[in-house]
Amino acid sequence: MNIFFDVSWHLFHFLLIGILIISVTATLSFFIKNKIALLVAIMTLILVTIFVIDQTKYTTFQELFSEHLSEESKVRSISIAVNDLSGDRPETVARKTIEDDSLINDILEDFEEIKLKKDEDGQFS
Repeated sequence: MNIFFDVSWHLFHFLLIGILIISVTATLSFFIKNKIALLVAIMTLILVTIFVIDQTKYTTFQELFSEHLSEESKVRSISIAVNDLSGDRPETVARKTIEDDSLINDILEDFEEIKLKKDEDGQFS
């Protein structure tokens, strides 16, 4: 029974999008009598929906951490960890802490230019 709920939860947004497309198709069919024009309108709607959903997966480092970091923020150290994800649980194999102010500023400036994408298959424990 848990598998049903897990699959349903992961596919829920697809169900909502499908219902929306069917509803819009039914509504447009009242106004557009030409079948080809209706098909073109629905295909355009589907392509725009796919594009919008794909674009919501992207963000920038600045947007992601804007509530945590501002111009007045002082970062005292940055810890970097390398994790081995080959086993059942992630295991840290190396860790380094950086406390040099100029190096920290260089790293944060480089991060401002990075574009991030949400990993749908990422697994964290």
